[in-house]
Amino acid sequence: MPDSEPPAVSVAIPVRNGAATIGEQLEAVLTQECAAPFEVVVADNGSTDATAAVVAAFAARDGRVHLVAAADEASEAGARNAALAACRAPIVACCDADDVVRPGWLAAIVEAFAGGAHAVSVTREYWTLNPGFREAGFPATHLNTWLAGGAFAVRRDLYLELGGFDPTMPVCADTEFGFRLQRSTGRRAVPLPDAVVSVRLARDSVAVFRRARRQARTWPELQRRHPTEMAPAAADMPALRRRMAWWLLRNVPLVASRRRLRWVEVAGTCLGEFEGSIRDA
Repeated sequence: MPDSEPPAVSVAIPVRNGAATIGEQLEAVLTQECAAPFEVVVADNGSTDATAAVVAAFAARDGRVHLVAAADEASEAGARNAALAACRAPIVACCDADDVVRPGWLAAIVEAFAGGAHAVSVTREYWTLNPGFREAGFPATHLNTWLAGGAFAVRRDLYLELGGFDPTMPVCADTEFGFRLQRSTGRRAVPLPDAVVSVRLARDSVAVFRRARRQARTWPELQRRHPTEMAPAAADMPALRRRMAWWLLRNVPLVASRRRLRWVEVAGTCLGEFEGSIRDA
C-alpha cells in the first residue's frame, strides 16, 4: 500500500525485546488477505535486543510497516497507547508481538466493523505455539466477550474519547478499557469465532504460576472500578481461603502429572485473587 493511500485499518503491535518472535507475527499480518488497505504500527517499548532492526528490515521492504519509539512508556499499556496514537485508520486491530494471527483474522475484523461493530474480541488459540498444553488439559481456544490479551479491535474515535488504556495498570489494562467502553456504549465487544490468533505463553510451571497470580491480583481492582461489568471474583475473604485450600489439597497428585500446569495455574489464580482482595480491603 503506498503511503499516499490512507489505510482503512491499522494493526497496532506493542513490543519489548521481541526480536525472536516479532518477525513471525509481522509475516502473518502482512500476508493477510484483506480487501481493505491496512498499515502496521509497531511501538518499541525500549527494546535492548535486535527488535528495532527486525522491524526496520520489514519496513524497508514493505511501506505498510511503521516503527515508533515508546521507550519512555513504563508499561505495556503505555506502549499500546503509543502505537494507537500513531495509527491513522478509523479501525485499530491490536495484537501482540509474540503471537501469530491466523489467515482470515483481519478480513473477519473488517467485516464485523462494516456491519456496525464498535469493538470486537477475537478467538485466542493455545495449542499451536505451546507444546504440551493439549496434554496439560488447557482448552484449545477461548473467546471472550470483553477485550483481553492483545486479541481485539476497536474504533479509534471511541478509543480516543475514552482516553485510551490506563498505563498505571500492570496487566489487564485492555480488559479495564473494554469495561469502560461497555459502560460508555452500553454494548459488549462482538465476539468473532472466525478471527483467530495463536497465543504464545510461558510453558514452565513457575512462569505459568506467576502469570496467573499477576493477572488475578488485578481482579479485585477491576471489580472495584467496574462492579456492574465485572462479575464478582469471590463472595468474601473466607470463601477465598476455603477455595484455595480445597483446590490445593484435593489436587496435590496433579503436581507430578502432565496436568500440573493446570494445577499451578489455578493455584496462582487463587493466590493472586486472595492477595488482591487484601490489598483492596
